[in-house]
Amino acid sequence: MSPLSSDLRNMLERAIIKARDVAEEAAKAALIALAVRQDTAFKSISDEQRILRNALRVKMRQLGGGSDAQDTGFQLLVEEVAYEQWHRRLFAGFLAENGLLMHPDGVAVSLEECRELAAEKEDTDAWQLAVCYASTMLPGIFRSNDYVAKMQLSPEGQHELERIIMELPPVLFTADDTLGWVYQFWQTKRKKEVNHSGRKIGGADLSPRHSAFHRALHGPVPARKFARCLVGCSPSNQPSSEKFHLSPFYRGWHTSRWYLSRLA
Repeated sequence: MSPLSSDLRNMLERAIIKARDVAEEAAKAALIALAVRQDTAFKSISDEQRILRNALRVKMRQLGGGSDAQDTGFQLLVEEVAYEQWHRRLFAGFLAENGLLMHPDGVAVSLEECRELAAEKEDTDAWQLAVCYASTMLPGIFRSNDYVAKMQLSPEGQHELERIIMELPPVLFTADDTLGWVYQFWQTKRKKEVNHSGRKIGGADLSPRHSAFHRALHGPVPARKFARCLVGCSPSNQPSSEKFHLSPFYRGWHTSRWYLSRLA
């Protein structure tokens, strides 16, 4: 496929900006509902929710640089949760649209087939099943023990993100440069905020301003080849994103950069 036309690129940018707004609003509401920002947990939460809350509070302090930076840590945690929820769904969509989303039995499945399979199970839907399959295929990227990923958005938030993906035209999932633009557009609003703030740039702000990221992401990255490259690797050889904890954007950049290095 050729690179995206300007019209398709503009369409994609609007969709990604909308997705980030929706994801962050839903992530913030979910974290507040779990009392992650509060010192005391709600008495009504389950043991499983309590474990999740404690793990997320640890993550929040890590992101904020210590217990005295709770506000900063909470906002960064919101961004982490939002990105993780969006990215898992989007990548499952990329795999499905390219015929590379694999059932555990080893056959490719579409989102429609995931919907039929989900109807036979309890407490799941087509997208949750697709994300589960993608996570099983790519454990080096989608870590099963990641508490940030275990945070569930409200049904309304989940459905809105899924709607945004489903409304994207199929050509966007197979064009040469879509993946690069996806990660770039996720940072569009933040880049503008950083550029207009005049404040000193920190680790969480670095990604939208670093020209090396732009060059890495806007090379020839065909989505189908990217997906095949990842799926064909053993879990031990897939890119690990653990060290890229300063900004959710690093996960996308690291994955794309790893892919480019394999093509060199």
